[in-house]
Amino acid sequence: MSEEKRKNRKGFCLTLPFLLVLAVLTAASFIIPLRPTFSESEKRELTRFPEFSVSALVSGDYFDEITLWFSDTFPGRETWIALSQRVSSFHGYSEVAIDGVLTDSDEIPADPGSDAPEPSALLPGEQTAPDESTSPEEITETGETTEPEEQQWGGAQVEGNEISLGAAIQIGDAGYNQFGFSQRQSDRYIASVSGFADRMAEKGVRVASAPAPTSVGVMIPPEYYEQLRCANQGEVIRYLHDNMSDSVIKVDTFSNLVKHNDEYIYFRTDHHWTALGAYYAYEAYCDAMGYEAAPLDSFTLWNQGDFAGSLYGKVRWPNRLTIDSMDCYVPRGDITMYAYFEGADKPTLWPLIADRTAESKNSRYSAFLASDRPMVHVINDSLPDAPSCLVVKDSFGNCYVPFLTQNYHHIYAIDYRKYNQKSVAELVEEYGIDDVIIMPYMIATQSTDGNDFFQKRLR
Repeated sequence: MSEEKRKNRKGFCLTLPFLLVLAVLTAASFIIPLRPTFSESEKRELTRFPEFSVSALVSGDYFDEITLWFSDTFPGRETWIALSQRVSSFHGYSEVAIDGVLTDSDEIPADPGSDAPEPSALLPGEQTAPDESTSPEEITETGETTEPEEQQWGGAQVEGNEISLGAAIQIGDAGYNQFGFSQRQSDRYIASVSGFADRMAEKGVRVASAPAPTSVGVMIPPEYYEQLRCANQGEVIRYLHDNMSDSVIKVDTFSNLVKHNDEYIYFRTDHHWTALGAYYAYEAYCDAMGYEAAPLDSFTLWNQGDFAGSLYGKVRWPNRLTIDSMDCYVPRGDITMYAYFEGADKPTLWPLIADRTAESKNSRYSAFLASDRPMVHVINDSLPDAPSCLVVKDSFGNCYVPFLTQNYHHIYAIDYRKYNQKSVAELVEEYGIDDVIIMPYMIATQSTDGNDFFQKRLR
């Protein structure tokens, strides 16, 4: 055998294992049952295989959707993503990193007719303008004057770090999602909630708007919003509520969360608030509605271990995030919950807060409310004479609803993204609802998809 043939044969022998592995991976990638349908790291459903239609085939959209499905559901995608992030973590480090593309916000309109203070005036560390008739100094019992103590910002510390632009924000050991303001989408949300509340007022049903702020609005000092190209969520909530109908009861979830932003009220690896953050939103709701909030120490604290959420799969250096802890607050009372699973003919008895300690740390937020089900029905038979409520929510509401059990006999909670059987007005009539709580997370109020849902559900 000639030298050239030996070299060719040796090269073929070296290449053959690689080709075999590539062939096996290619074959496996086309086996649909092996392809994942849900991403634990990103906390979302993956792209589904498209339904065939002649119009989609002619336009070329059908093959584009197949390409998207193929790339989004590749077998072993979680392992490949984790490996990619691990490799990327060696490419240098900055305390503040933002990946993706940030979108520009609209300018939030001022409301000169409102007597309410600007939301920024409610933030710790910022002073409101003093009344001319008073002095900023305080008088002690001895008659001496002292300067008032300066309030300290309790949230994230950003000063001294270089900030770059993107969409998944990482500051030190915590991740955040960008938040932008859209006047068009805000006005759509205002119209949907106001119109629904006006119709319900005629029936004697109270409607509350209690949107859930995200961590970037509560934990990051306002002076960094411009650099991060984030809108001030306190001001956006003010705009939403100032322009809603008088029939809407406006819940100031933002201010109560900011008061407690030195506490563990938002996850570092996930976009949700913690159950403690949800409790402070519940406090604000009770204050607005005239209910007495159950004390936090009346709930039983149940720690279900470590938790790594949706942002863990999005930020540039996930290994530098501080892993979260999944605290649950179990309410007192004779409480039963029924979950309406997708495609099921009847509801299933399910724990209000399930045990997820044996599950992976990525899935522990699903302990609350059977995760994102189209509807759940919670009953507290310890309060037989209490009113009934309906909660229109997304996943932020999952750890919020358990607190409401201390004020209501019946709680019906629908996920506006998934429930499409009846309108909210029909559910109010069917179940004899007294209070309706509309509580999407703030990003949904600024999105086309979110407002499409609200227009359909709030009929």
